[in-house]
Amino acid sequence: MNPRINTDNILPKNKTISPSNVEACKWFTSAQRALYARDFASASNWMAKYRNLVRYDDFWRQDNRHVANPVLSVVIVAYKTNMDLITCIKSVLKGTRKDIEIIVVDNGGNELVLPLLLRMPLLYVQSPINLIPSEGRNIGVYYAKAPICAFLDDDAVVLPQYAEYTLAAFSVPDICAVRGKVILKTQTAYLGSMPHYDLGPNPLPHVINTEGNSAWRTDVYKDAGGMDPLLFGHEGIDLSNRLTFMFGKAVTFYWPRLVIRHDFAFNETKKDTKDARHSLMLQYLTWKGISGMLLAAAQTERITCFRNGAI
Repeated sequence: MNPRINTDNILPKNKTISPSNVEACKWFTSAQRALYARDFASASNWMAKYRNLVRYDDFWRQDNRHVANPVLSVVIVAYKTNMDLITCIKSVLKGTRKDIEIIVVDNGGNELVLPLLLRMPLLYVQSPINLIPSEGRNIGVYYAKAPICAFLDDDAVVLPQYAEYTLAAFSVPDICAVRGKVILKTQTAYLGSMPHYDLGPNPLPHVINTEGNSAWRTDVYKDAGGMDPLLFGHEGIDLSNRLTFMFGKAVTFYWPRLVIRHDFAFNETKKDTKDARHSLMLQYLTWKGISGMLLAAAQTERITCFRNGAI
């Protein structure tokens, strides 16, 4: 039997947001505006206020999960993807492992498929405003029951062995997080293959720079403070850097058997927009003290140690 559904109660015009979250959302919006104005100090301070005030437990949600003790939590942060989101979820549900859970954090714009979402065997969480992917993943991890959390782009498609290949990476005790390989979902000539999508056939120590195809030990992710909600691009690099400081060795890896189908951008304008945003995020990372040169040097050292058998 399908769960009782009343979508009228959660349409944007009828949402009830707790006073704490109303205030938190104001700080989030102010922080994002300061970021794009390149006032990084104010942005960081205001985002800290948001994180202190926000109450995830007050977010509207419907829980249709039926696996009591999942081995893997798949977190999908969605924004304006509608039927592509449904296709993504169905590809996970068709997988060979059934002892997993799916958590959808809806940042908005998916009203057309809301009745479908609320009938699916997953936890649906509705954000009060668009909290962008980084914070959406933090919300998903907050509700996750499994020891491993995987993040999946909302317009991606996975292979049937997606869960097995994700879990296999964490049979290596020292690994805290992995990023996978990304192959194009549609063959659009001008998109080409993004250089960071496919790093070859072998596992390799590497920063997490395909956040929409990554997986993390849940406890480690929480201990490290999760992703910086200011970042919309390179958030995995930022968190990888923190894990390196925490553990002092290569704990984030490229895992080539973890494959998804996903397009970097569906047109040239979208690609240019993403490239410009990523450039801004790199400026913010540099302000935080995480420079591209330092990351490159650390990565070279990791790969050298790995190949020499020191890791």
